[in-house]
Amino acid sequence: MKKVFIVLMVTLLGVFAFSQVKNPDMIFDATLSEP
Repeated sequence: MKKVFIVLMVTLLGVFAFSQVKNPDMIFDATLSEP
């Protein structure tokens, strides 16, 4: 169970990092738009 959770977290981090590298402005705006 813990191994599956770790794999899921690594995948999410990988996708987030890829999105940040591909389109940093969009991620930056989404982070700043929060009140």
